[in-house]
Amino acid sequence: MEIQNPLPEIVANITAKHTGVSVEEMRGKSKAHRIVVARLIYAAVCRKIVHPQYYIPYYICKDGATLQYWYDTHSNLYETDIAFALLSDKVQNEFNDKLKSLKDA
Repeated sequence: MEIQNPLPEIVANITAKHTGVSVEEMRGKSKAHRIVVARLIYAAVCRKIVHPQYYIPYYICKDGATLQYWYDTHSNLYETDIAFALLSDKVQNEFNDKLKSLKDA
């Protein structure tokens, strides 16, 4: 199956830039904290803009059953960990800027 929505790739690349975790690491099997954090942020940024939602885990080679876990964990960390919230906001803001530039082009 080929993904026809370019947004997961854009979000993954922005997430990689800000987290220091490569897209290849996000696609891998590691459960290291820094990689899981990158996946959580990637999923949260994709959540409202990527449709259908199965593209979100598919792009980084994960199964769809993990989506709700990613969303819940992101929400919990965002409320309790200021460093995580700031990092997540950086990714979200850069993505918003990129999306605006694409719309304006």
